[in-house]
Amino acid sequence: MAGYRSLAPGTVIDAGARVRLALYRVYLALVMRVEAVPRAYGGEFAARLDTWSAWRVTRQLAVVDALEA
Repeated sequence: MAGYRSLAPGTVIDAGARVRLALYRVYLALVMRVEAVPRAYGGEFAARLDTWSAWRVTRQLAVVDALEA
């Protein structure tokens, strides 16, 4: 958000923009989770990635839900 505002100070961050941002974050977390398989991540890193990505998706979907309510 700060990056957008630094380039366009008058940028309005409305509910639609917040929903898109949350969905971008969901997408990134899912890509990171899926990519762990072909990259053969294992051990503690894979476990942390699974925990983090599940938390991130859940949190961002809650943001989307709250914004659409």
